[in-house]
Amino acid sequence: MTGAIFGDIEGSVYEFRNTDNYNFEYYDKNSHITDDSVCTLAVADSILHGTPAEEALTAFCKRLPGESYGGRFAMWLSSKNKQPYNSCGNGAAMRVSPVGWAATSESECKEMSEYVTAVTHNHPEGLKGAEAVSMAIFRLKGAKEEGEKNAIIDEIMREYYPKVTDEFVERLRGVFDETCQTAVPMAMYLMRKSTSFEDAVRLTVSFGGDCDTTGAIAGSMAEAFYGISEQERQFAMSKIPFAEWRELVNDFEKKYGKRTS
Repeated sequence: MTGAIFGDIEGSVYEFRNTDNYNFEYYDKNSHITDDSVCTLAVADSILHGTPAEEALTAFCKRLPGESYGGRFAMWLSSKNKQPYNSCGNGAAMRVSPVGWAATSESECKEMSEYVTAVTHNHPEGLKGAEAVSMAIFRLKGAKEEGEKNAIIDEIMREYYPKVTDEFVERLRGVFDETCQTAVPMAMYLMRKSTSFEDAVRLTVSFGGDCDTTGAIAGSMAEAFYGISEQERQFAMSKIPFAEWRELVNDFEKKYGKRTS
């Protein structure tokens, strides 16, 4: 889960002013968490404490307003009678990483992913994007060899995005597209090319587009395979503004595990 938060933070300063510089400043003092991390923490709270997903998302996001919440999601937050709004936005995939860690079977992973996603993103592509990322994390967290990473990502792509090609992804370089059907295969493509957690984050952020969100998606999968260093984890924790939220991360990882490098 902290991999998603770290990827979000690293991409935050470049979301609206993209960089193609792979060697951008790591641990940028101006970086910060965005809606991606807030929603990820809300999903973790829902899973850990049994808080209804709708309630958790509302509470966490209202506690930290103004973090670039999407227009339709912001309307959902303020609505008294909350209903899913058929979204296929990449918000479904950026917040779902806690599912991959908490699930104990693939069937549970799929069920849990649908539960935390369908309260807002009940479009088939939104549900698919969240499930694909959840399943990737679930499978990657048990892998050890580099070839296993590639085989797992290839398998997930065949299952969920069989028509996506390398050429399709390359055409997305620098393109700001907020849908799951582009963000998820892009993040998976870059994760597959990576050789380390840092490399996955750098490749994704410097790819451009909605890079805090794709950074969160790629970072969540990269943590599951490579692990996250203590320095990277502590940097992510330092950007979480509330002690209770930092405690939530610690409690979640204590119960469901984490991967360190």
